[in-house]
Parts: sequence; C-alpha cells; structure tokens
Amino acid sequence: MTSVSTWEFGRARRIVLPEPCYDTVVEHGRRKVAGRHLPGEPTLRRAFGLLAGVWDGPDTLRVMSVFPLAESARNDPGTAEEVDEIYDAHAVSTSTPRHDRGWVARPEDVLRAQSVSDEEGWLLFGHYHTHRVPWPEDPYRDSCTAFDTALAQDSGLWAFIVSLVDPGLPRVRAFYEGSLDREAHLGREPSPPAAAAGHRPPDVVDV
Repeated sequence: MTSVSTWEFGRARRIVLPEPCYDTVVEHGRRKVAGRHLPGEPTLRRAFGLLAGVWDGPDTLRVMSVFPLAESARNDPGTAEEVDEIYDAHAVSTSTPRHDRGWVARPEDVLRAQSVSDEEGWLLFGHYHTHRVPWPEDPYRDSCTAFDTALAQDSGLWAFIVSLVDPGLPRVRAFYEGSLDREAHLGREPSPPAAAAGHRPPDVVDV
C-alpha cells in the first residue's frame, strides 16, 4: 500500500518487465527469503519495493526502474491500527503473526522514488512484494490474497506478486489494485529500446 497519486494505469493490458528489472526484483526477494540481510536491514524474510516506468503504446506499461525498499511503515503509530483493521476483515490466519503481515511504503521513501521518477520522466505505477509460504488452496502463492487486494484497493497502482515458494522457479504476476480479475500480461525482454524511446536504460534506485 502506498500514498502516491493515482494515475490512469488501469487501462494497461500488458506490462514489460525487462530482464535487468526482473532480476533485481527476484534477487531482492531471494536474498530476503534466504535471510541474507544487509547490515542494519530489518530481518524480515520478505521483500517489497516500488516500480516506475513509461507508457509504451496505448495499453502497455514498460518498467524502467526498480526501487527496492528496506523499511516498512506497517507497524508505525497511526498506520498499524488501520492495517490491523484491514487484516481482521480480510486476512486468512496463518502461522505468520499479524504484525508481520502486509507492508506499507514509508511516505519518505515514496517521495524519494517519486522525485527520481519525475526527474527521469517516469511514472511510479506499481509496487511488489514476495510470497514464500504455500497454502493448500494456493500452492504457488502467485496471486493476491484478499488482504493484498484490500490494501491495494483505490491505490491506482499495479500490485506485483513475486512467488518464491520455490526460489529456483520464481513466478511474477501483476494485478491492477490487487484485483484478480484485472491481471496484465507480463512480458520480459533482454534489453528494452530505451534509447529509441528517449529514456535511459532500466535502472535500480536505492531509496
């Protein structure tokens, strides 16, 4: 869940995730799931971040930058109560404690990502997070849960689910506002035509 301004991103039917950006998202998730935390980084076994890009045709969004995030505002004062209410109304109980379920991008991280995106002419249009624990009814965990959908509702953003139930066989899917009936086709390519489009190549930006 983020606090960025909404855009008309819902008309996208295809999202291009270039290999450098795909690799960054997946490797961020693999590192966190494996418990390989950076010095000072919260020891959560999940990853999350923001995605920015450009329109590449009337119904295609192209990811140009990944903003991996380390901190979550999930349990900050004022945020925890709101998320807990959403959790109690929509989440399925699991072995993971309630306070470790869900994530919220910190306002300062969103502002930094938005500032970089504005400078580069990118649109901040999505966010990603990992799933790693299989459920009997959802063994791949590659779709949004009811809790994910509730958190993403009215955000105007695409929610990317990175399934790492099997870290060797990652699965990535994208849903507009977390809605399971509004999935975009996710395309990958080795090297996007950034120069031709007037944009620099895909980037990884630490915020």
